[in-house]
Amino acid sequence: MKEAYAEKQKNQLFLTQPNLQCLSDLHLIKESELTYASLILLGQESAIQRLLPQSAIFLEYRNDIGQITFDDRRLFYQPYLIAIEKIWNFINLRNGQVPVQQGPYIFDIPYFNKEVIREAINTNLLLRHFNAAYCNKIIFRAPPPHICYIFRILHIPSAYKIIP
Repeated sequence: MKEAYAEKQKNQLFLTQPNLQCLSDLHLIKESELTYASLILLGQESAIQRLLPQSAIFLEYRNDIGQITFDDRRLFYQPYLIAIEKIWNFINLRNGQVPVQQGPYIFDIPYFNKEVIREAINTNLLLRHFNAAYCNKIIFRAPPPHICYIFRILHIPSAYKIIP
């Protein structure tokens, strides 16, 4: 995480800071105690399962929209910074393409773009709202704005279904 943050901020001096200072600067430690944010972002899988089991992310894939049982299901308890990449890889395994002609060339454009999907997952993990996914589209629905997001993050499991 230090390397990614230093690169994003274009601040290589951040890498020279002690780990505790980095955690403090990023508000991942408070009064010598790790925060929920630090556990979710960086925690060990076993600690996340024990202390925040509801933070697991479920992804399900179905070959047919009318199908009740899933064809593939993944459960992610990894820290978010690892899980987000694994989630994208799971989605991208079934990522179809649409041919787009531009002049004399035909380009295969994937249905799902990594950055767009990552942003959508970020938003929906925060909202903890159920979403429907198909092989060529994913539908994200947001709950009403009056819902307390912190409560949802800490108490409501996340679930995604991928259906072609």
